[in-house]
Amino acid sequence: MLAFDAVINMVKPGGSEAHEHIVSDPVIPYAPINQPYSTLIKGTTIITMNDGGLFFSKVPTTITMNEMNIFVYFDPSKIGTHFGNQSITGSVTLIYI
Repeated sequence: MLAFDAVINMVKPGGSEAHEHIVSDPVIPYAPINQPYSTLIKGTTIITMNDGGLFFSKVPTTITMNEMNIFVYFDPSKIGTHFGNQSITGSVTLIYI
């Protein structure tokens, strides 16, 4: 069983409109793919905004992670251009095995 929860803090390039997204409830139909220096996980997630104004469910999501970094890609065809057509990059702070 895989549990995955993330908080994404976003801000416009000029520093305005700071807001937070919660990524949760992954549905992972296949085993993670272990690559030489990373692990690839594909499934769907739920994305919400801290004020409840944005909600997307069953968003195709690809998570690539190693011991220090995580890259999360959300299918833009399901969420529009809010995150752009790029991965969100972050730091791994806790891994439970």
